[in-house]
Amino acid sequence: MMKLNQRILGLVLALIVLACAMPVGLAEDEANLKQDVLVLFTSDVHCGVDENFGYAGLQAVRDAAVAAGDHVLLVDDGDAIQGDRRVQNVRVDGEPLDPDATYTVASQSYPLIDHGDGHTAFDGAKILWESEDLDYEMVVRFIRDTLGGVIGEGYENPYGQERIVAVGEPADEADATGAKAALPEGVVPVTWEVTPEHPMIDTDEARALYQQILAGDYPTMEELLANPVVQQLDALSAYYKSIYGNTADIDTPEREALREELKDWFLTLGSARTESIDENGKHHYVYDGPLNRDYQMILALGLPASGKSTFIADPDSEAMGAFILDVDVIKARIPEYVESHGAASDSIHFEGMGIFDRAISEFLTGDMKGVNIVLPIVGGDFDEMMQQYVLPFEAAGYNVRAKFRPAKENEAAARVVMRELGGGQLINSAVAFNFGDGPEKVYNRMKDMINAKGEPYGFEEDEALEPAA
Repeated sequence: MMKLNQRILGLVLALIVLACAMPVGLAEDEANLKQDVLVLFTSDVHCGVDENFGYAGLQAVRDAAVAAGDHVLLVDDGDAIQGDRRVQNVRVDGEPLDPDATYTVASQSYPLIDHGDGHTAFDGAKILWESEDLDYEMVVRFIRDTLGGVIGEGYENPYGQERIVAVGEPADEADATGAKAALPEGVVPVTWEVTPEHPMIDTDEARALYQQILAGDYPTMEELLANPVVQQLDALSAYYKSIYGNTADIDTPEREALREELKDWFLTLGSARTESIDENGKHHYVYDGPLNRDYQMILALGLPASGKSTFIADPDSEAMGAFILDVDVIKARIPEYVESHGAASDSIHFEGMGIFDRAISEFLTGDMKGVNIVLPIVGGDFDEMMQQYVLPFEAAGYNVRAKFRPAKENEAAARVVMRELGGGQLINSAVAFNFGDGPEKVYNRMKDMINAKGEPYGFEEDEALEPAA
């Protein structure tokens, strides 16, 4: 509610400023007043714009719209993090902070507990009280109960009054031409089967970066973020987002039938089964093994490309007779993903998650209930993981436990880039590079907690299964 109101206010003010700044000559020209203006509005930007879209993506959308002949206005409400992010000159009751004193701090769980946006100063602090209320609910309660106020008519609905309405048609061929024109040099839409020899960014620089990472020479995070190939990948991701939009918004009977078909196909898979072992001892799996119904669930936590599947999901699935609940398997069969050879992952993300949720319901209340499960996820948000996965499966009778695959942040991020270049799904760097040590902190927080079956969520070292090579 608060952010929605901020966005509405910011948009109104921006349009007022635009109107006030209009030259008199233009104001008197009715023809000019009838031109549409495309407003790109951002709010609360912390190194990412709307679903971690990124400034590079925003620029690509802006450039594509300008190339298509639109009049574009960029509006931001001023909450973008830039420059030195340290908090300075903090005072309590007018007095400077005493480094030897103990203070009680009230905040949202996002910065205080989940360490969002890198807020780690309170890591390890004792949590005195934690509410599950949303911020707008607390504000409303304060206005009504403490101040004795009244929420005005029309503002009771926290989802707004539908005063902002999305209009227009899906991207057409002209939009695609404009977006293509905005792609940086060396970047073209992907029309080939992506391989290490013919990477997603088809340049010598991209091939060199792939080989560098493959050889174990991992760039630092700073070097990755500044690398032109990574920036080109982000621009390509933004291009496909501008073409396809969010495919979860496609609302046709045919698309709904496709989603059900993908869910049903996904549920036909079996556990991992070793088909062969190469000369290096690496297991190669197929997914047609037996499924056991023991109500066992393993959460495989770790950064993207940290090795969760290789070291946890596949070997544990084979050992337990467990179904691997991997949303990426579903995403890889969505038409826009196939058509773009994995470059449209941002566009199909929410549709894939929606199909994934339908599949999960079969393990909670449907025919798959009780089948052993391995769930590979990043696990960067403790509350979200508990509410979305742990508690529902425990309520369904599962013994839920967790394993963590450690990886250095820059090495995992580099392997994400290598996977993208060589044929994997393209993830905007603002998402892929933004988890930091979040998954490890989540695991450390939960490993000694006791689950619904009276066991610790974490495994002892000698209790964990040995990974296949």
